[in-house]
Order: sequence, then C-alpha cells, then structure tokens
Amino acid sequence: MKTIKNPQNRTNTLTGKVRSLSIFHRLLLAFFLVIIIFSTVIITVVYDVVEDRIYETNINYVSQNVEAVKRLINKELDSYKSAAAEFAEEASAALKSAEELDPESEEFREKEAEINDKLYSFFSNPYVKNAQIVTKENEYVQRSIEGEERGARLADIAQFAQSQVYKRGASIPYQPAFHNTIRETGVYYTGNNISLGNYLTITTPVLSDSKEYLGLLILNVDISFLTGSMDFKKQFNQDLYIADQKGIISSLSNHYSFLYYPEEIWERIYSEDVGVAEFSLEKGNRIAVYDQLGVRDWKVISLLNVDDLMADAHTIRNRILLLTSIALILSAGICIFVTSTIYNPLKKLVQSMKSFGEHNVVTVYDDPYQDEIGSAGRQFLTMVKQVNRAVQKELEIEKLHHSEKLKRKEAELKALQMQINPHFIYNTLDIIRWKTMRLENGAGPVSSTIGGFAKLLRYNISIDEGLVKVHEELAHIEQYVGILSLLHDTEISLQKKIEPEEMASWHIPKFIFQPIVENAVIHGKIHQSENGAIHLMMREEKGALYIEFSNNGKSITRERAEHIQNKLMNPEHEKGSIGLGNIHDRIRLLFGEEYGIKVNVSNEEKLKVTIRLPIIKNN
Repeated sequence: MKTIKNPQNRTNTLTGKVRSLSIFHRLLLAFFLVIIIFSTVIITVVYDVVEDRIYETNINYVSQNVEAVKRLINKELDSYKSAAAEFAEEASAALKSAEELDPESEEFREKEAEINDKLYSFFSNPYVKNAQIVTKENEYVQRSIEGEERGARLADIAQFAQSQVYKRGASIPYQPAFHNTIRETGVYYTGNNISLGNYLTITTPVLSDSKEYLGLLILNVDISFLTGSMDFKKQFNQDLYIADQKGIISSLSNHYSFLYYPEEIWERIYSEDVGVAEFSLEKGNRIAVYDQLGVRDWKVISLLNVDDLMADAHTIRNRILLLTSIALILSAGICIFVTSTIYNPLKKLVQSMKSFGEHNVVTVYDDPYQDEIGSAGRQFLTMVKQVNRAVQKELEIEKLHHSEKLKRKEAELKALQMQINPHFIYNTLDIIRWKTMRLENGAGPVSSTIGGFAKLLRYNISIDEGLVKVHEELAHIEQYVGILSLLHDTEISLQKKIEPEEMASWHIPKFIFQPIVENAVIHGKIHQSENGAIHLMMREEKGALYIEFSNNGKSITRERAEHIQNKLMNPEHEKGSIGLGNIHDRIRLLFGEEYGIKVNVSNEEKLKVTIRLPIIKNN
C-alpha cells in the first residue's frame, strides 16, 4: 500500500473499484462475468457440434432406412428370380423333348400342353401378369389342361427376338436378368387384346442338362408388387420412392410432397450408385438419400426437407439456452450465499479424504458443528472403516462367485453328457421287433442288430468317463452305421482316413461322432442314394486335432450352411437335442471358446462338418 502515494487513486483504478465492493458482490459480479458469459459461449459452440452430429445421425438413420428398403425390395425381386430359375430347371426336360418333335405331331401337342399347364399352375402369384417360354420355333403360354388361359403373350415374336431383352437373356453367359420395362407398352397382349403395361420383366434361360440353350422364360411382374406385398408406409415414416433416370416409378409412402424435380437433380442422383445429395428448390433446401437396386438403373430414394430435419434440433437449442440462462441466474445467489459457509469445512474434509486416498491413513479430524458437513465428516470416518470391511467382504464374495461358476459349468457339462435321444432306441427296437416277426428261426440280421444295439446302449449309458480314445469312438460309430444300414435297408459305408495311425490312441470327448452321422442320414439323406458313404478324415494342424465329416448325400447351399453355423454360435440354440449345437457346447465347456464345430460346404456342394479339438495323447 505504501507504493500508492495518493489514496484517491485507489478508487480510480479497476482493482480499487473491485476492492471497494463487498466479497458477496465481487463473487456475484465474477459469476455473471465469467460463468454466465463463458457458459453461454460454450453452450453455443457445443451446440454447433451437436447440431452437426444430429444432422449426421438423421442422415445415417435415413440411409439405414433406405438400405433396409433396398434389402426388402431386392429380397422380393430375388424371390421372383428364384422361382423363375426353379421353373426353368423343372421344365428343362419337357422343353427339350418338345423341341425335338415335329410341331405338327400329336406328341408335340401333348408336350406343349404339358409345358403350358406347368406355366399355368406354377406361376399363380397375382403379381405375375404373364409367364411364357419363347424358343426359336415355338411359344409356350399359361394354359391349363382344361384349356383355361391366364396372363399375356408376345404381340410379335420375330420383333421380340430382335429386342435387347431377348438378346441379353439368350446370350452367353446364360443367366437370369431383370429388365426395366416399366414404361413399355404394345409388347405383350392379354387374351382380350389389351396391352400389358406397368410391369417389370424377368428373363431366365432354360438350359438342358448339357447346358444347351433351349429357350427363354419370360416373367412380367406388375410393378404394384412394390407396395402391395410390402407395407412400407407403416415401417418408414419418410418420403420414399422408386425411380429410374426418367423419374418416379412408384411412391412407397404416404408422402407426396415432391412429385416434380428439375432435370439437374436426376443427373446429380444418377452420377453415382449410392450417396447423399443436397440441393436447393424454390420451397427450400432438400436432401436426397439414394441407393442402387437390383434392377438396372432403378434406385430407392428418400427425399427430406432440411428445415423439417433440423426443426427439433433448433427447438432444443433455444430451450437449452433459455433454461440454462434461468438456471445460472438462480444459482448465482445460491452459490454465493452457500460458498462462505461450506468452503472452509469442506476444504478440511477434502484434505482428510485426500490423505486417505493417497496413504489409506486419516489424520485427526474434528468438526464441532452439528450441520451436514460436520455430520459428513463423522460419517466419513465411519465409512473408512466400512470400506475396509466391504473390500474384504467383496474379495471373499468374488472367490465364492468364482467357485460357484466353476461348479455351474461342471453341472452343465454333466447335464449335456447325460442327454440321449430316445427316438433312436425306439426306432431300433421297432425294427428288431418287425424283423423278428418276419424271421422264422430268429437268426441272421436280427441277432446282429440286437448285439450291435446292446453295445451302443452300453457305450451311451456309461457316462463315467468324459474322454475316450479315438478308436473306441470309431468302434461305436461303426456299430451305429451298421444298424443304420439295416434300419434303412441299404448299404451305408464309413470311410476313414487317419494319418498317422497313432491318432487312433489319442483322447477325444465321448459321443461326438454319432450325432453328426445321424444328421447325415436325416438331413443329408445318404440312405436314399446308391452307395451311401460317410467320409471321416483326421489330421493334425497348428497344434490342434481336426476331424472332418462329409458325405455323398443331398447337396446343401452355402446360405443354408451359414445358417447352421450361425445357430451353432448362438447361445440360445436348442438345448434338449443331441445335435451339432450340443457337441459344440460340450467341446467349448471342456476346452474353451477356441474349440468346437465349424460347418461349411465342400467342393461337391455337400455339407462338411469340422471338429477342432486340443491334442490329448495321454489322459
């Protein structure tokens, strides 16, 4: 203070003016100047970021809806394509026979009627307005055996043979194709000479067994299937359209706000397959989110009003600013009033807490006042003691929980091991009974069945051992395959490839082969084919044992194999069956998550089941 010569200067400086105020007013002034101003600025800046995030979130949500609509439509389109492919394969033999006959012969007319009736009965979907096969010489249409005709037919076959639709469908490589014929008329006519219109065309080549081109299957699907078979209005509350480069094909929603667009908008949308485009119209800014469909130049488009998109965000911003301002003003007085009465005792309490946090030691703490802070200090001391006891108790509970978890896993494993499929026992006993009734002296296959079945029972029911040797499991499955051969009255062989042979003495979980063989019969239908065979191959790779099963039974698609694999990985698959899921669970419970079953498709399009196990040479 001695540096200020003139006392009058103390009130003229900024510091002097602030110091002339009471502490209460200083804190209140500081709160308004610092907290309110900076809070408002921060809220505004943060909201700008949040607003951008809301914009991106809304666009992502709309994009996801567009993607979902795309999947629904493509799934519907694929169902028509699959139906066409299925019919083309089914009608191949009949069409080849018909095309080899004289068109004037009675045999040809019979074959023609057969193919026409197949078209009539197969394509009964109300959205299929026409189904026909066009060959180089003939045309087959939807006509029943009774002579009832449905659908349309080509107005001029020779002219159609020169069209891009025919050339594309009949060209190599032969494959199904969609054609955007939504705006075509005069190509197909119904029986009462009414031109077919507003349709999508699907072409599928009909090939012989030797891949020789026989003809072209044509489906005309009414475009109304987009809104008739799928209810987009309930699922997606936004403007959704199907469009091509010439404009809107179909509206998928209740909104008709945008029916006419400048040409440059379509050029912008069709400059890329998938994307987001923002453009300005007289009525405001618009955003188009679009994605390519399975039909050439078809897109699914969602059109949004930018103002509508961000209206809620603007309302939220204004309300936040208003409420924040009110809250800050109200809290200013409370903050200043309370600060002086709580700061000092809290500081003392915080120092004690810090000491406990850093060193687990509390220095002498004493607050003579009976208010909440004093009570909190005393409670803090009590809490320190309780925390120490709680930590110790938590450690004990964790140990107990770990022990219970291990016991639960052991119980689950035992429960899985004790499951058995009674249907096999019933079926086998039933076969034995009927075989015995047919035999006169009780000898031969029946006695063999009884002996093999007895061995199976002994092997299945004995659950004392969790692991068995490979050769023991193989002996069990050979008995099982023998009984299956008798059960289905056909020869089923088990072909093994074990290299090196010492693998036969390694240990594996018990009862993991039979369910796989049973699936090969039930789902692979190997008993329905000649020389039904199950192939088993064992190999060592990267420190693990791999056991592969395959068969020469019914083919399987990769989609079906992926579905089975997904069910294996789903912990909610059926728990009561001795199937692939049961084996997968047992192996993972025994050895860990990195082991188990993997299902895929072999090069011959047959189901292949691979078991991955740890190598256990001595048990």
